[in-house]
Amino acid sequence: TDDTIHCRARRLTGAKITLPGPSVGATENAMLAAVGAEGVTVIENAACEPEIVDLAGFLAACGAKIAGAGTGRVTVKGGQPLTGATYTILPDRIETATFLCACAACGGTLTLRVQTQEVGWHLPRKGPGTLTLRRTAPRLAEPILNSLTESGCRFSCTHDTIQISRDGPLIACRPVISKPYPGFPTDAMPVLLASQLRAEGQTDFTETIFENRFGYARELKKLGAQLRQDENTVHLRGAPQLYAAQLFAEDLRGGAALVLAAMQAEGESTIFGVKHIERGYDTLEAALQSVGARLKTVEIPKKM
Repeated sequence: TDDTIHCRARRLTGAKITLPGPSVGATENAMLAAVGAEGVTVIENAACEPEIVDLAGFLAACGAKIAGAGTGRVTVKGGQPLTGATYTILPDRIETATFLCACAACGGTLTLRVQTQEVGWHLPRKGPGTLTLRRTAPRLAEPILNSLTESGCRFSCTHDTIQISRDGPLIACRPVISKPYPGFPTDAMPVLLASQLRAEGQTDFTETIFENRFGYARELKKLGAQLRQDENTVHLRGAPQLYAAQLFAEDLRGGAALVLAAMQAEGESTIFGVKHIERGYDTLEAALQSVGARLKTVEIPKKM
């Protein structure tokens, strides 16, 4: 009814679920429902992202019986007694991508380190151009690392750290097409595109997973970005300079792209719709401030 879905059931029973596409959210919700259902549930065409494997790991730690996570078929034996558990979740690979792209866009050096004893990001300042980020995983960031390497960034990685530096001008990366895991993640495309706004040359960004994902592109044009949208592809040519503007964030990842773009622009930009950005980042403002970005969140007074 309207914008609300009402669901009721006396009890849940196992079933075969075939997803029309390998959606992460749909796979996760099906797994969660199946854990509480009596009998066996088989999810076909399941998403294979690391987050699916991580959710299965957490549920297994609580006592659930799940097989096949990370493949196209996930089997859940429901109705098992569940208990509390202590579990350390994966690092957020899109948040990692955002900070890598921020460094690529603005230059400087970031050092990202892991400390698995704590959950979440800890971002103390360690000196000019250096950022410490707890709990990152280079193996989950390979697509973004590859694109930024093509652009001229340099990386040094261990199993739990990434060091990125960019001293010279960026070169446009090769064309990027979003794909299900292990392809390029759709949620990382906006921040990568933002990092390329002043890169030398031209490239294309093609979205194959979500419709109407490029709403932020028209906002980037306000800054002077040289881009053109052709259905589900944005053709981008690096601009020599970007200039401040008033921008409106309409979604989470597009909003993060606007922040990265505004950091590259001459003058003071204002971004409205910060609530969308805050959905996906714990302390984005403080993190960027800690490495020299000049930005702050302000309350807009309500009209009387």
